[in-house]
Amino acid sequence: MTTDSPLTRPLPGSLGADPQVRAVLWVGLGCAAVGAGAAVLGGLLVGPSAARGAGVGTAMALGIFLTGALVVAVVSRLLPAAALLVALVTYAGQVVLAVAVFARLQGSEVLVDGTLDAGWLAGVMVACTLLWMGVQVRTVATRRELLFDLTEGGVR
Repeated sequence: MTTDSPLTRPLPGSLGADPQVRAVLWVGLGCAAVGAGAAVLGGLLVGPSAARGAGVGTAMALGIFLTGALVVAVVSRLLPAAALLVALVTYAGQVVLAVAVFARLQGSEVLVDGTLDAGWLAGVMVACTLLWMGVQVRTVATRRELLFDLTEGGVR
């Protein structure tokens, strides 16, 4: 017996009530705030190259993390059996994408000629990654999730 009403449960396939999706959106806002703060601080302390580096780092972190998390959330809702496989493939894709973007930036020499400050870019990426990991761990650790569902097995 449960106190959870069928009317309060999220609809199958809906993402709006999923605590994981809410956490992703909040951490995305937090990452954007960290990036904006770093851009202002870098611009004041170092100059425009640090502000641009922080901005690019923020855009990379948000693009990579939000896309991956939302893909995993959608797949885990629609096809729970494939969620772990998709999460692992998504993680590998995120790492490859981040390395490819860094290699492209290095190849275009914007990190060498001072257009972007590599230290501020990397620092924002690290800060957003730590924030992202912390929120994800907290969300998973505090989420209450049933291990089995008694409503489908013919329970009377």
